[in-house]
Amino acid sequence: MEEPKNKTGIIIAVALIVLCCCVLILVAAGVVAYEYYQQITSLPGSADLPFGPPTATPVVEVTRPPVVDVPVDTLETLRTTIVPENDPTELACRLEGTCDIPESMAPPSAPRQTGEQDTFWVTNVESNENFQVMQPCDM
Repeated sequence: MEEPKNKTGIIIAVALIVLCCCVLILVAAGVVAYEYYQQITSLPGSADLPFGPPTATPVVEVTRPPVVDVPVDTLETLRTTIVPENDPTELACRLEGTCDIPESMAPPSAPRQTGEQDTFWVTNVESNENFQVMQPCDM
């Protein structure tokens, strides 16, 4: 059996391709390691991170004044302040200037009949789709 004459050329070509792949992998690993090093050294308080363990943060103690030191006038103000009721109509008038809001919808011009239906718009929140449905009127 005769071996091909260019077998040595094929082996050299495969070896060069494998060598190039190894070099590319090493360069990529070096870039990743460099970026990671840059990230961890740019964190606040990490100046000594590559050479030693991180330093522990001190525990902050909260000191509060005793209850007897709370001014009496503040407590009296809280006791005597009248908090207004949450009235949406009054809030709209006071904050937005929209004052002539009716308390409820006007009654229908004609009385409702048994079996009468109304059309309502509804939204399917899962598909964000709007569509109309017919519903019987409650009397």
